[in-house]
Amino acid sequence: MQPYLSLLQREWLQHRFGWSLAAGIPLALGLLVVAFGSFEAGEMPPDPEQIRAIAAFASIGGTTVLLFVIACITSLIFMAGLARRDHGDRSIEFWLSLPTGHTPSLAVPLAVHLLVVPAAALVLGWLAGQAVCLVLVGRMGGLAQWVALPWAELLQATLVLLLRFLAGLPLAVLWVLPLVLLLVLMNAWFKRWGWVVLALAVLALNLIDLFTTGQRWLLETAVQLVQRGGLALIGAGGSGLSIGMGEDPAAALGRMPALAWQDFLAALGGLVSPLFAGALVASALGFWLLLRWRAGGAGLSD
Repeated sequence: MQPYLSLLQREWLQHRFGWSLAAGIPLALGLLVVAFGSFEAGEMPPDPEQIRAIAAFASIGGTTVLLFVIACITSLIFMAGLARRDHGDRSIEFWLSLPTGHTPSLAVPLAVHLLVVPAAALVLGWLAGQAVCLVLVGRMGGLAQWVALPWAELLQATLVLLLRFLAGLPLAVLWVLPLVLLLVLMNAWFKRWGWVVLALAVLALNLIDLFTTGQRWLLETAVQLVQRGGLALIGAGGSGLSIGMGEDPAAALGRMPALAWQDFLAALGGLVSPLFAGALVASALGFWLLLRWRAGGAGLSD
């Protein structure tokens, strides 16, 4: 386990400042906006208790989702240069000399950025959402109204939302992994021009598809992979995990566990498809090409 722990520690030491900024700045700005900003509500239920329950659920869930999205974008930026990040100072020669093997040297950083960091952002967002909820509901009715919230149902519902995202995260990663590995591979082959080459290749291939068959199947396939990845996180069952207008807050929050379970089962059922099988094959091919590139000296000859 020591080589794997060393690889995990390396990712933390190399990216901890960026991760801290990506999480800290949005949270600080969000708290400032909630504490001192002005809000204009549209159509809202007349019951103040329901308004506060909706605000509490939205603040906790919104903070959780916001930090998760920011973590995913940050991970994508960091991963784009993953294959070539050690070439500037030639430290790639040191990493190739370690007895870790090519597979873990690629798999562990990918797992950190694709799974560990987004999962940590979800947990951090849920915890930070409690502070946002305190400030927001406190502004609406004072500390007494925050204490009077249906906390048993609220904590259960938000925890279920958190667990639903955590359970769907590996499924979502499997859906979009071919696209991620393609981006890493382009940057391995073409250095900083990887983004440009990938964009031009996608544009050219889709123009060829459009003029020859009348269908842009490459672009449509990529869009479907991203959409399936999003549904693997939430919404696969077609039922929204939210509080409807005019509903009793406690009753609506109490239905969240059953809805989340049905949604997760629907996400699992979505894996039984030719598109998912093709995504797994494409991911295996992309990872194999990255292994071949690294085993060939990681491009030291260029």
